[in-house]
Amino acid sequence: MTNSIDKGSVLPFLYRYGAIMPMVTVSPKFQVVIPKEVRDSMGIESGQKIQMLMYRNRIELIPIKPMKKMKGLLKGMDTDVRKD
Repeated sequence: MTNSIDKGSVLPFLYRYGAIMPMVTVSPKFQVVIPKEVRDSMGIESGQKIQMLMYRNRIELIPIKPMKKMKGLLKGMDTDVRKD
C-alpha cells in the first residue's frame, strides 16, 4: 500500500507563489498571530478588521480595507450598460 499525499490538505508544506506558507500555532485561547512577513505584504495594521471564510477544509482570512482606501479602485471601468 502506498501513501499518497493530498497537496491541497497539507497547507504548511504547500508551495504557493514560490514560497512555503508560514505555519502558526493556535493558543489555548484559540488565538493565532499573523506572521510579520504576511502582515507587511498584505498591509495589515493593528485594529484592522479581517473577514474569515471557511471553505471545505481551510480557513481564509481576508483583510477588510477602509472605504477611503478603496477610492479610485474602479477608475477607468466601463460603466455603460448595453440594452438589447
